[in-house]
Amino acid sequence: MIMKKIQILIAFFCLISMTAFGQAWSDVQLAEKPVFTSIEEALKTPDAVYRLNLSEQNLTEIPESITAFTDLNELILSKNDLTSLPAFICDFV
Repeated sequence: MIMKKIQILIAFFCLISMTAFGQAWSDVQLAEKPVFTSIEEALKTPDAVYRLNLSEQNLTEIPESITAFTDLNELILSKNDLTSLPAFICDFV
């Protein structure tokens, strides 16, 4: 059941990344962008965050600080303990 929720969440973020976040990149262009694995490091240069991998960080909720990443195209949240979408997600749509 949790895996299904995570899959829905990932699909939701894929949709958001193409509509609400900054420029959509091709797979090749996106692959050239660095992958941030820490919110703290990413917040130092939020305009440079296109890819954010927060997998395996024991998250129980999506950090609201991701709203600072206006050019985010890829968000990976696998292997966490997420159970719901926060209200601020509506701000992206």
